[in-house]
Amino acid sequence: MKKKIFKVYHEEVNTNLVVRGPIEVSEDTHPELKGKTDDEIIQYIKDNAWEMKTSNEYYDSLGEDLADSDVVKDKIIPESDSIIVELAGEEEDEDEGEDED
Repeated sequence: MKKKIFKVYHEEVNTNLVVRGPIEVSEDTHPELKGKTDDEIIQYIKDNAWEMKTSNEYYDSLGEDLADSDVVKDKIIPESDSIIVELAGEEEDEDEGEDED
């Protein structure tokens, strides 16, 4: 008789939250913000960070500068975990056919 062998795994799914920055932005550094309300400035930066200039000469945009700036928060957020079982194979039962005394 063949015995079945199973492999059992534990699987975790996580989200890795990384917050980088901050980089200070003002109407002095970005004149395009002048005359806008706070809400308009926030939305403008969210929509245009990858096109906005940055004061760091090594980067082409504020978004690029932010993406390479210091990590201020790093958190793993668990989403799910589960047990996975799969049939690994079969092998002959070594005890089969042996006589007991």
